[in-house]
Amino acid sequence: MVRVLQEYEIPAALSLARDVFGQYVAPGYTPEGNTEFEKALDEQRVLAEVRARQVVFWGDFEQNYLVGMCAMTPNGHIRFFFVHSQWQHRGIGKQLLQAMYRYAFDQLHVPDISVHASPYAVGIYQRMGFTIVAPEQTVNGIRFTPMSMIKKRSNAIWLIPVCVGGGVLLIALIVLSVLFVKRVQNNLGDAYNRDGYYSYDDEYSYGDGYDDDYRYDDGYDDDYSYDHGYDDDYSYDDSYGDDRNDHDDSYDDDTAGEEWQEHSLDQIPTDIAEGLSYTTTKENYSQEESQEEQSIDFDVDYPVISGMANEELQTQINEMIYAQATYMVDFMYTNPSKDVKEYIAAQRAAFGTTELMSDVEYSISYAREGFLSIAFEDHYYLGSEYSEFKDIRTLNINLDDGTTYDISDIIDVNDDFINAWLISVKNEVADSMLFGKLTNDDFKGIMDGTGKNTFQYGRAFYVDADGVQVGFSYHFGDTEGIERGWLTAPFTLEEIEPYKTESDFWARISTAG
Repeated sequence: MVRVLQEYEIPAALSLARDVFGQYVAPGYTPEGNTEFEKALDEQRVLAEVRARQVVFWGDFEQNYLVGMCAMTPNGHIRFFFVHSQWQHRGIGKQLLQAMYRYAFDQLHVPDISVHASPYAVGIYQRMGFTIVAPEQTVNGIRFTPMSMIKKRSNAIWLIPVCVGGGVLLIALIVLSVLFVKRVQNNLGDAYNRDGYYSYDDEYSYGDGYDDDYRYDDGYDDDYSYDHGYDDDYSYDDSYGDDRNDHDDSYDDDTAGEEWQEHSLDQIPTDIAEGLSYTTTKENYSQEESQEEQSIDFDVDYPVISGMANEELQTQINEMIYAQATYMVDFMYTNPSKDVKEYIAAQRAAFGTTELMSDVEYSISYAREGFLSIAFEDHYYLGSEYSEFKDIRTLNINLDDGTTYDISDIIDVNDDFINAWLISVKNEVADSMLFGKLTNDDFKGIMDGTGKNTFQYGRAFYVDADGVQVGFSYHFGDTEGIERGWLTAPFTLEEIEPYKTESDFWARISTAG
């Protein structure tokens, strides 16, 4: 699966480039050339260029591993192009090149794609449709041959790799980590269209050299040379074989975290006591529209309370419920922050369209006189149908005064609790890469809200007939794989006893029956 890489994935891509270069290209270069290439891989410089939109990186993920990478500048110049040695000869290079081809000609509208091919890769590029435009050159120890490709007609080489095993090329942008927990409420002024909703089809200028086509003009020449006479393309990919099934068994098909992703709202039964003084009914917010460059599909179910004696409080509580149910609609569409708008606009620049979806279902896990616990599952696309996520959000409400409770309100999130939570959650989930990526202190920081990684992870809890379920949503990915979804760990009232705070929450649910 080919998709644009996010910023946190760039270091892994550079590492892949370094490994493949060292194996296949470096032996043919002088020490000076190898030093120059290492400079081109400087992580801080590359990340600064990514943030300035001076380069776009793509990656090919197979069996949840990053196995290929490439990059292109806004003038259509390929800078990096590498495929892992164990994944060559399987058409991965053609998939990556097709992503760049579509980006260059459909989005950037450049006249051609250029590349400075290493000696090893000249023949490979020729087989992919590139032609030599100048003799081999050596600059600062780097040997390269300038090559280019113009846009092909519909019967060209690009019809060949469109189907690999009968599948259509999937270009995915996973925001594994960004823009998850904190909603930023900005004053967007005239950026809104009808009814106060923001349209990503509106013209959007970054104000830094991009025009409406997201092309960049900052004085760089065609070589994009950084004043040292060569570009950063030291490419190797001998991946023209189409037999994708000839894979290396060192990559295990049974990837970790699979069971984790099976968690769903079906696992949360509805528990509403009989004879309550209030009732709940299911309501729905929906919006569906399709424009040339933007598709919107919102289908949000949420409960509405009626019958409370205090109508003003009832209105307040219903507004809180609606806000929680439509959280992602507000986050990405109704009231997006500047960062969100830029993020989604960048996806449209890469893929030519914007996909916004939020499909929300809910379960009233615990309804008693004076207390209500609701779990929402939000399945959403944030900018692309391949940027797919599934979160759990919850709302625990004191119906007597409208107080809501967070995990840190009701639980002393100390080391002992985190240990107990991990034991409980591992009983629910057989395996996950997450357990190897986060330390106990990381989990603790996320649970109490002080952690640095809360943009990738979210905490939640809900009440059920047996006690409380402490939930966790996650979005992350790297060369080891990608995981996204949510889980919960159950605690009976007896098990949670050592970690209770003095919150009135506990008295409320213990007497609710």
